[in-house]
Amino acid sequence: AAAAAAAGSGSGSGSSSQPSTAAAGVQGAAAGGEASDAGRSDVGASSSGSGPEGYDFGFLHVKAVDDTGHDRRVQMKVRFQEVVDRMIGQIVKRLWQAESSGLGRFTLVVTGDHSTPVVFGDHSHEPVPFTIAHVRHVVQAMGGEDALHRIRLGPIPLPDVEKPPPYEQLVQQGVWQDSRRKASWAGRPWVPGMPPEVFGPYEEPWPQAVRGDPVRSFDELSAARGALGRFPGSEVMTLIKQFASVR
Repeated sequence: AAAAAAAGSGSGSGSSSQPSTAAAGVQGAAAGGEASDAGRSDVGASSSGSGPEGYDFGFLHVKAVDDTGHDRRVQMKVRFQEVVDRMIGQIVKRLWQAESSGLGRFTLVVTGDHSTPVVFGDHSHEPVPFTIAHVRHVVQAMGGEDALHRIRLGPIPLPDVEKPPPYEQLVQQGVWQDSRRKASWAGRPWVPGMPPEVFGPYEEPWPQAVRGDPVRSFDELSAARGALGRFPGSEVMTLIKQFASVR
């Protein structure tokens, strides 16, 4: 079952019995061009049981979004978050391929260790979004296997930090995304070919909630309405292990 909540900033281990773990970090905020992020999505998927390592738990930390917050570059923060979105899509596809091949069942968690508002360019104490779901339910929410076929594996181009997008472009993008989100909440199906002035140049529908709570967006305000409520970071690992049935 998928669930979303706001977790207290700062994470920690909630149990003395830890699963075998693989960790990887991603920098990637220094320049444009082809990123290593796709390689990191491969690491994240293969280390979580779908590769020869066979770890119980894979941890992937992405640094670039935090760096743009420290640099107070709101335009680039949006663009690097979009890179992370694509990376997560690749991870979901790889893990689903592993599940379909009989290599086990997988659980996906997306969260942050802290917020870094561009307003003052440093870490802050606000709760961060936390979402957890079984991969099979993530695929269902995305629209099934047909949606996965549209996800291309391989290197993900990084945005050019020397050429940030204009604010007007981001504002229009936000209007389109808000329209898609509201249509999802209202239960109106997204139809390909809708006028671009309504939903923008997007080829996929807004994800639907298929299990758990009705949260459909990964942000602080939406996650605050989640079924898990608010909890300290010290409880994160306990929650994950219980949800994934890992001892």
